[in-house]
Amino acid sequence: MLFKNSTLSIVASLYQYVISAFSGIIIARLLGPEGKGVVYLIIQYSSTISLFISLGLGASYLYHLRSNIYSKNIIITHAILFTVIISVSVITIYYIYSKTSLNIMDKDINNKYIHYIYMLIVLNIIVKYSGSVVLNELNGMLSSVIIDSIGSLFYIILMVVLLKYYQCGVYGVIVSLTLSLCLRSLLLNIYIFKDYKLVLNKSLIECNNSIVLYGLGNFIMNIMITMASRIDSFIIAYYTGKQTLGIYSVAVSISEITLLVPIAVGVATFPIITSKSDGQKLKITLLSGRLSLFFGVLSGLVLIALGYPLINIMFGAKFLGAYLPLILLIPGLIANCLAYPYINYYSSMGKPLMNALLFFIGLILNITLNLIFTPKYGILGASLVTSIGYCFIVYLYITLLSRKNNISRKQLMIITSDDIKLISVKLHQFYGKAILTFRKICVE
Repeated sequence: MLFKNSTLSIVASLYQYVISAFSGIIIARLLGPEGKGVVYLIIQYSSTISLFISLGLGASYLYHLRSNIYSKNIIITHAILFTVIISVSVITIYYIYSKTSLNIMDKDINNKYIHYIYMLIVLNIIVKYSGSVVLNELNGMLSSVIIDSIGSLFYIILMVVLLKYYQCGVYGVIVSLTLSLCLRSLLLNIYIFKDYKLVLNKSLIECNNSIVLYGLGNFIMNIMITMASRIDSFIIAYYTGKQTLGIYSVAVSISEITLLVPIAVGVATFPIITSKSDGQKLKITLLSGRLSLFFGVLSGLVLIALGYPLINIMFGAKFLGAYLPLILLIPGLIANCLAYPYINYYSSMGKPLMNALLFFIGLILNITLNLIFTPKYGILGASLVTSIGYCFIVYLYITLLSRKNNISRKQLMIITSDDIKLISVKLHQFYGKAILTFRKICVE
């Protein structure tokens, strides 16, 4: 099950990256560096704010479901109530403080975009909550992959139509994204509500403290992780403007190819290792970390060799300034491949605050160095210090894990022959079953 889910998750991540890259190319080609910068900033604002107000409950729902602490009906009812509360709160804030929030965000995010940002915030939360419940199902990973794929494909098609044939600009991109999230939300909720029964009794009240407390720990962790990875974008936008941010966003999106495997494996393993013993959790984490780093190094080397022509072909000559920032980001992103399995490990142990602490330390370093170097050296300075920040966070994880569990750094980082043999066997088994299933379908 672990290998099957990991494989599905990796395939889904590759598909999502292709969709993301294709949409990025379209936006870059049709809107230019400044237009891409505005779109990137709107998405960063909406996703970051939704992370703040979701309170980390998505991961908490999955944790309590996988640990068999509460039933699916209780979790869904709790999610419905919190979605309503958060949605009403966001709508109220929009009507009262829309002008204030506009001034805080940026002068280039004008009034015709601001209400979409609020809509994206609510939709992101709904997708996060309902997606967590779907992942707990027997075929939840496959269902989640299919739903995400449908939503992404819809986004691309609609965006191409609005940009190419109706020249809607930034507005067209944001409308496409909003409607694609509506579609994903609808499909996810159709899936989870098919056998749902409303629960309104004492058990719902009793579960609230446990769910919210774990969620708050996860919330603090997610805030630290997200800010550590996104603070550079906000600082760049403030000091250098949207056009430079648009170029930097290309470097970021391409460099994140190195994270495809660790993120995909992390999504697949967390629901599974939560119910494992401490020893099994550590064993799976070590294997995931070694494999993630191995694939991260491979993809990083490919990007260093092919990054320049890749940017030119995909985004055009206007974005070639993204190549040097890409080179400077890659070492940090490769190091960050190790962070994702370790984040899952501590979260599955019920210690999300440990992740929060380590990323908080890295965030302080990142902010300090970015404020020193970005005003003077622009996106080159930002990419260098961001890479240093990632490396420092992973250094803290490696030091903590090696000392706590009496593990050598080699065991944490270097792939072994046994790892390769295990993957070969699992691949053979998985694809052998897939071929047999395909043949049966063809015969029938």
